[in-house]
Amino acid sequence: MRVVALFLRGKVLWGFQEEGDRIWTPEKVFKNRRQDVVVSFDVPGSLPRSDRERREKLQEVLNALPEPDPEDLLELAAGERMPLEEVLSLAGSPQEKAGLLLLLSRHRAFDLLRSGEVVIHTPEELEEARERERREAMVSAVREAVYAWLREPREDFEALRERFATPEERTVLEGVLEELRAAALRGEERKNLPPPDVLLERLEQAGLLERGINEIPYRLGVIRAFREEPDIPLPERPPYAELLEEVREDGVAVDAPTTVEVDDAFAFETTPGGWRFSLYIAAPAAWLGPDHPLIAVAESRMQSLYFPEGTWFMMPRPWVEDRFTLTEDELRPALILDLWGEGTAVREYAFRWGWVRLRARWVPDELRRYLLEDPEGKVLFALTRAWEQERNAAGAFSLLLPDVKVRVEGDRIEVEREVPHDGHQAVMEWMIRINHLAAVEALRRGLPIPFRASEPPAQRPTPKDLEDPLLPTYVGRFFAPAIWTSAPRPHHGLGVEVYTQISSPIRRFLDLVVQLQLLHHEATGEPAFEEAQMISWAQAYETFSSRARQGMRRRQIFWILTLLERDRPELVGLWMSKERVYFPEFHYQGILQPAVEGRRGEPIRVRVKRAYPRRGLLYVRPL
Repeated sequence: MRVVALFLRGKVLWGFQEEGDRIWTPEKVFKNRRQDVVVSFDVPGSLPRSDRERREKLQEVLNALPEPDPEDLLELAAGERMPLEEVLSLAGSPQEKAGLLLLLSRHRAFDLLRSGEVVIHTPEELEEARERERREAMVSAVREAVYAWLREPREDFEALRERFATPEERTVLEGVLEELRAAALRGEERKNLPPPDVLLERLEQAGLLERGINEIPYRLGVIRAFREEPDIPLPERPPYAELLEEVREDGVAVDAPTTVEVDDAFAFETTPGGWRFSLYIAAPAAWLGPDHPLIAVAESRMQSLYFPEGTWFMMPRPWVEDRFTLTEDELRPALILDLWGEGTAVREYAFRWGWVRLRARWVPDELRRYLLEDPEGKVLFALTRAWEQERNAAGAFSLLLPDVKVRVEGDRIEVEREVPHDGHQAVMEWMIRINHLAAVEALRRGLPIPFRASEPPAQRPTPKDLEDPLLPTYVGRFFAPAIWTSAPRPHHGLGVEVYTQISSPIRRFLDLVVQLQLLHHEATGEPAFEEAQMISWAQAYETFSSRARQGMRRRQIFWILTLLERDRPELVGLWMSKERVYFPEFHYQGILQPAVEGRRGEPIRVRVKRAYPRRGLLYVRPL
């Protein structure tokens, strides 16, 4: 039998030569490739028939080859680069050449290049390679020990730490743990590790993460944008101060008492000839210009994020509190929309810029009492209802669902269900009105802005649907998806011919740049931003805001389920199916174990059996 070695693309392939020029190797069979044979020699015996027997015989032959001492070569040519043929010529017999080739292909002291050259390393390079291999083996051992613990924590994590006694091992351990913390917070799936939610729980169990850490911002990719607070000094005078001609001190804001970002307020008065209704929108744009560094900050954040643990503001808090938010303490720049009319008809409207100081701050219940009991408030309420009916006649479907609010402070978790009423509906109607008229104003001026549009929904709710207590679980089917477009198109879901977003410029980036577009045009006669830039921002905002809504809701669910898992209370829900129950106070569904039959929508009393906060699972037992 003839044993051959082929040198192919920097790799040595050993095999047997069959009849003619056909060469068999475990990798493949070569034909007419004699020019690639760098070593060949005969061994006793006949060629085995099967591939398995050939592999075994070939290994037996290679094991018997006389390998030279690598130190001899290192003394002879360390640090050099030589042709393979020249190195092999140092050996005598074909078997010695084969042994030398085997050494060159296996030993770390030598590298075979695709060009057919041999690199012979120096002793210093070899020592570095040994040290690198040793460290890689240590890192691999530490990583595998940590991964095994995370898959199945059979011991206390401190016991695992004690296995790694040297400073180097401890440093590697901390590096592996930090990498895992970052991966878990971002929600990354990793081979040989539990799912991200379980991984977070295990890291918390080991004391490597603060209990209940808010991982949502990590998964949204916004940690750096919010944590690096820019140090930009507060100006004393707005750059657009010359446009702020009006002064109003009659505004009333409607928000929770703890709200820091007060974007909007209203004022209403009846006159001998009718009424005047004013909407005031905080004007952060008055303090900024198109190139102000805070525009880039707001673009990187896109919107304020509201979590049960606290708020992450889109703008630096000193700017929000001392320059932007509407307040009772001092005058602040604002966009003013005045509407005049009589009865329920609007005769005219006008946008202007000015200074506004709040007369009062109300919660929604105070607004409701004003609308239902105050003589002027009743006129405003009738006007607001007329606007709503006008939109409904144009095909709108408006539905304010109960809002679940979750607050966390230390170990205290509070969950409150806020049922919307006339006060909430009125504020929503006013914001739709100013957003619609801002779009009309931009069209009148020929300004490029993003327009919000939607097609008519494929399905409309029936009277039976509107009375269904389970409506919140399927209300989405009655709304068509909305899109941003550079050309004005109707927003059928809101029942208006054209629509944009300008009512929350402190909280939302898109509202801010639309406001700045109007203000800059008022000051210079030119738009602040081109159409392509505005549409690009609108699309980026839509993507992020969708993810942010989901993320903030998931964080609410985490704390709701944490509370339920801790207290295991009795609850009253609404039966959906034999395996599902809906809890209106949380706007969440639980899994019935065991399953029970019932009538859709009827109350069912249950006790919490088990909740998994990070997995979003709630199991309940019927009582």
